[in-house]
Amino acid sequence: FFLLFPFFLNAKTTDDYLNESKMGICKKMIEQEGEISVYECAYLMVKESDKKLNKRLSERTLELVKINDNDIIKAFKKHQRSWERYKKDRCTYVTSGTEKDSAAYQFHLNLCNATENYRRIETLEDEPGFP
Repeated sequence: FFLLFPFFLNAKTTDDYLNESKMGICKKMIEQEGEISVYECAYLMVKESDKKLNKRLSERTLELVKINDNDIIKAFKKHQRSWERYKKDRCTYVTSGTEKDSAAYQFHLNLCNATENYRRIETLEDEPGFP
């Protein structure tokens, strides 16, 4: 248990990703429109994270194609589909209890999807290569 403790100290939270975006892709918008634009920021986070994730998935697939092992490629694709199901289930859980027609629901859904995308990108960046 104690060996895992430092890992949890370094894990980013949804607030961490939102705060990074407030200083990055959303900075100008929030400076001009105020904190109410945080809803739009969450939307921008999803767009940005989707783009970055798709880019990283393409890169990873090309890396795996180079090793010419269909079993590894199939396993990676299966793993990615499992992660996509996890993300959908996770974000359904996070938004449960929120009225689906509300701005709060869309905000939390966007924030959840963006957070999970950023985490997946980090995981894919840290994965070891194959010989």
